[in-house]
Amino acid sequence: MREVQRNWGGKYKEIEIRRADDLFAAMTERSQPFSTSARLIKAVFLVKFENAKKPRTVTIRPKNIANYSRNEDGVRIEQWLTNRGFALTPESERRGNERVLADV
Repeated sequence: MREVQRNWGGKYKEIEIRRADDLFAAMTERSQPFSTSARLIKAVFLVKFENAKKPRTVTIRPKNIANYSRNEDGVRIEQWLTNRGFALTPESERRGNERVLADV
């Protein structure tokens, strides 16, 4: 993950934006857990596709919104997001299974 934006809300309506080449690695290096207390607004990932020279940016936002530059990547991106738990499937919605970004 390259970027995350979170809404902490409260009296001052605090919004936090964090960026790094690898945000999870940066947080792990500093022994800083990823808090789920704030409402997620946006997450940005670099995704490397097979046979692609460079990784491509995928941005996700609630509810189940994904932005990417190439329409032909859509099926693979949607499957990746579902496999990683960032998007709800009709089945998981019926079960009431809330995911990190899909429940905002």
